[in-house]
Amino acid sequence: MLSGTDAVRNREKIWRLPPWTEKAAPWQELDRTLPADHLARRIRTLVLSLDLDELRRSYLGVGKRAFPPELMVMVVLYELHRGQLHPVRWAQDCKFADPVKWLAMGLQPSASYFYAFRQRLVRYVQCWNQQLLRRALADGATEANQGAVDGTFVAALGSRHRLLQAKTLAERCQGLRQALAADARAARGEAAAHALPSGTAAAGAERCLAARRWPYWMAKTVRGRGRQLFGYQQAQERLDVLLAQHAQRENRKAKRKRRRADQVRICPREPEAALGRDKLKTFRPLYDVQLVSDVTTPLIFDYGVYATNTDAGLLIPTLQKVEQPLGRPLAKVLVDGLYATAANLGYCDEHGVTLYAPVADRVAGERPRAASAKAKQLGKEHFRWHAAEETYYCPEGHRLLQIGCKVERREQDQQVRVYQYRCPPQHCQACHRAAECTQAPHKGRTIKRSEHEEKVERLRQRMQTPEAQALYKKRSQSVEPRFGNLKSLRGLLCFAGFGVALAMVQVGLLVLVHNGLYLLARSAVTANGAPPASAHDGSCPSGANAFPAVHNTEALQPRRSRPHAPT
Repeated sequence: MLSGTDAVRNREKIWRLPPWTEKAAPWQELDRTLPADHLARRIRTLVLSLDLDELRRSYLGVGKRAFPPELMVMVVLYELHRGQLHPVRWAQDCKFADPVKWLAMGLQPSASYFYAFRQRLVRYVQCWNQQLLRRALADGATEANQGAVDGTFVAALGSRHRLLQAKTLAERCQGLRQALAADARAARGEAAAHALPSGTAAAGAERCLAARRWPYWMAKTVRGRGRQLFGYQQAQERLDVLLAQHAQRENRKAKRKRRRADQVRICPREPEAALGRDKLKTFRPLYDVQLVSDVTTPLIFDYGVYATNTDAGLLIPTLQKVEQPLGRPLAKVLVDGLYATAANLGYCDEHGVTLYAPVADRVAGERPRAASAKAKQLGKEHFRWHAAEETYYCPEGHRLLQIGCKVERREQDQQVRVYQYRCPPQHCQACHRAAECTQAPHKGRTIKRSEHEEKVERLRQRMQTPEAQALYKKRSQSVEPRFGNLKSLRGLLCFAGFGVALAMVQVGLLVLVHNGLYLLARSAVTANGAPPASAHDGSCPSGANAFPAVHNTEALQPRRSRPHAPT
């Protein structure tokens, strides 16, 4: 908290004093009803141990008195942990829910305040999570050497029934401009009608009402049409970027496999979200939530929300983010096969990260073979690589020749150099195994080799060891339960705000309360499970770097009851 003269000035002119204090009779009555290990008490202890100075400084210079931010953070974390994701419910619970009233000290902010307060937290949630992680490292709660990375899709708030193509979006923008122009003319006409006789004014009013019969999709008020046009213009800018990416991606495909540009659509209310199928196979706007979970503890090292419908290409930015709070890269990373690409293996090898993942054919530059006659052909694994000569030998002992090298673009604009080797056609035409090796013996069998092929081979050999197989089993035991906790217990099935920034805030606050409650539970176990000396007096630690012992076992055990669904 601010100290000295600044703190005195803040109490007098900036902060709105709560109706209750810790000695007030209503607060004492609620305090006696809360058990010693109640969630509200643990949330209060967690928030008061965080360094919120940057958030408090953001209120300096504000004309109106502000609600104390630490009390509002307590309310938000408590509500999110119970599965209440919408600020409207937060405002209601400040009036009717006893634990929330106890946390807010009798304050009753409006729903609009909570919407604005959630937007204000965009800049600070990441720093608070890094505070907890650094504290966990200093206390020895984790060694931060092994991490599991995975992602899941969460539905965006935008409707999946109102997706627009480029032509329709342009027509609606033009219609809104015409409507706003008509609104401006009607406003000038109504102002001039006051100086005319009554009959003329009535006729002008009728013409204005007739001009305001707009289509069903258009907002009914002038301010609403202005906001709608602004949102549609943002959607148009985002759609132009998607169309450019679509054209660049489709130009690299064969003509018979290209998709038309009119198939690219966008959600006007959620232009940042990607369109794809969620876990229930529903096509809708969604975001990809990435988590980096500790393998040995329930801690979540880092998180991220991305506007994409695939996990491909997200491992490198995820590993780069997790290095910031740790100060070093993770030693071992467990991922699924989708992350085990040649570019990711090259990055991990350069930064000293050991990757554990199942190896697929596409990692080595080969496409997965279809379940047809092609699947019976000899695969790349039947060809022997000669490191000294830097070439392949076919199963019959014929030497392949390098015919070229090209740079292939992979997911998220990753570039990989791929070498091509071909067996001379005369060998393939005379070979008795030509039918099971290639469909074009007159051209010769072609093999591709990535520049990271040796890393792929090391990964394949590593995953065959018993130690790697035993370690990889922990991936589903570490990161998968974190997603189950967020979705099943915290209600994170659909984001409660528009845009990727609010999605990041929501996930960050859930991760913050998850890690904080675990560290509180660990401190209680370290103190032999003894409850705090003054569990009902509302005391809190004075320093920001120490957790008091709090009697809690709930954070270490799965909850049995489902929270109320958000409205």
